[in-house]
Amino acid sequence: MNTISKVFFIFFSILIGCKGLYAQNSKGDSEVRGTISQDFFNPPPDSMKVYMQAEVQPKFSKNLKKYLADSIHYPQEARKKNIQGTVFVSFIVEKNGSISNVTILRSPDTCLNGESKRLIYAMPKWLPGMQKGKPVRVWNSIPIYFKL
Repeated sequence: MNTISKVFFIFFSILIGCKGLYAQNSKGDSEVRGTISQDFFNPPPDSMKVYMQAEVQPKFSKNLKKYLADSIHYPQEARKKNIQGTVFVSFIVEKNGSISNVTILRSPDTCLNGESKRLIYAMPKWLPGMQKGKPVRVWNSIPIYFKL
């Protein structure tokens, strides 16, 4: 295969591959299918932004380790199976200090997940993160230790 044939073949392959990105609507007009998220073109308003790192990070209003130790209820299923380990939990500290979007990042066993989420949602309000002097939503994560 000579060079011109290779270039033509590659161009034709790309052209065929791109054809799948277009569709015709009922009026016969071509339109691009939803291959790019609309969020890319319409970023969320500042009220919905979640910061990974804020100028002032959110802080738990009390002693976090003491709260977790005092509030944890070891699941009976985990006790029976002698399951121990660390559950890593992520969540968002909202502008008012409340908790939302609790997600289990890693867990030794699923029977510990429910208790971990309960602990996080039951927390008293945090002091919110601050950016340019205003409270902002900040993503946070903590480990929860389960030990018999």
